[in-house]
Amino acid sequence: MHKLTEEDPTLKLSRDPQTSEMVMTGTSELHLQMLRERLLRRDKIEVATHEPRIPYRETITQAAEGSYRHKKQSGGRG
Repeated sequence: MHKLTEEDPTLKLSRDPQTSEMVMTGTSELHLQMLRERLLRRDKIEVATHEPRIPYRETITQAAEGSYRHKKQSGGRG
């Protein structure tokens, strides 16, 4: 993978610390597909790809209360 990043400056590899996934970023979907085919053809390495997972970190921790009074208007504006 590092050989590919040296050959192609638009390819970026990073590891997401929260999901432990290696994320490969390119200029387009076609660009990434060509890189996968090059890995398979030249180095005999098959790479499984999928959309990156999103680590949701916000959670509801306690109950909340709220109130709202809807007052209908009668007549015109105002």
